[in-house]
Amino acid sequence: MPELTPTTAGKAPSRRERLTVLSIFGLLALNYPLLQLFDTAATWLGIPLILLYLLGVWSGFIIITAWILERGTSNPTRTKLDRQR
Repeated sequence: MPELTPTTAGKAPSRRERLTVLSIFGLLALNYPLLQLFDTAATWLGIPLILLYLLGVWSGFIIITAWILERGTSNPTRTKLDRQR
């Protein structure tokens, strides 16, 4: 385990690290023990719970991935236009 030094203690995790953690959570969320919890005959508005869980987790990961990838990227055209004003 790397030691925290003054130069790395306040450093935010990189995009690659965030995506790695998100992938691990994705594997855990879509693995057998959690899927078994929602694999019942119960429905919500006529939709099986397993389907709602899978679609919810899947869309959540897409949204979080887009947020991670868009965060920190700047639009050079936009900033150039803002400077001209």
